Amino acid sequence: MSTLGKTSAQDPGLAAPSLTHAKDAVRYKFRVGLSIGAACAKLDSFCAQSYGSMTREDERGRGFTVPLPSNSQARLNGRHRALDVQVILDSVQSTAPALAAAAGSAAAPVHIEVAAELRAIGCSKQSAARLLREMGLPLLDSLRAHLLVQANSPAQQRFPWSRPMVVRAVYPDGSQGQPIACLSKDLSLSGIGFIVPCELDATEVLIDFPSTTHPPALTVPGTLVRARLCPDGRYEVGALFRLPSWGSASVASR
Repeated sequence: MSTLGKTSAQDPGLAAPSLTHAKDAVRYKFRVGLSIGAACAKLDSFCAQSYGSMTREDERGRGFTVPLPSNSQARLNGRHRALDVQVILDSVQSTAPALAAAAGSAAAPVHIEVAAELRAIGCSKQSAARLLREMGLPLLDSLRAHLLVQANSPAQQRFPWSRPMVVRAVYPDGSQGQPIACLSKDLSLSGIGFIVPCELDATEVLIDFPSTTHPPALTVPGTLVRARLCPDGRYEVGALFRLPSWGSASVASR
């Protein structure tokens, strides 16, 4: 279930984000407690973590493309599917600093508005609409979470974590694909990076974490938000956990 539309638990004073759909794009606006310079630095790191290619760098934000897995037919036709991400940053006018100064307290935190626009490129209009829904929305989830996490919050960092595990594709009709043995690469509270020997043919997956104390694996649902073909033919993939929160979610075991 997507967390789009929820306010930040770290700063409940921030306005709720807004999500709108155009004919061929998804637009998402939200606020974060960062300076524009700090937000640009976070966008740079988000682009790198998403295996993206930067297309625009200026004081107003960033633009970059995030590659998506392509099927064999698309590759034969020379199509390279990707999400084009354009982010504009604007300062938010607020009376909070003046009120804080009048009260003799420390300066209020700076808030900026983030306006992100996503378009799917390298595919048909029908495929673009599906990709924006299945992969664009999780990418927006991940982008907002990345900007909301403060730089000095080590609990939200991505840590190297190499373990054998199993992933299974989940198709729109609810059926599941065959288990695929893979190797985890890194882990955070919001997602995981891993390497699979072949291309996954679904954006929704079930990730089976190994258990050393009990035979059943710990199973967590996820949504693929990035994928990159490695020189050795394997795929380096990133998935966002599809859980409301670690504290309140119930994780299925098989």
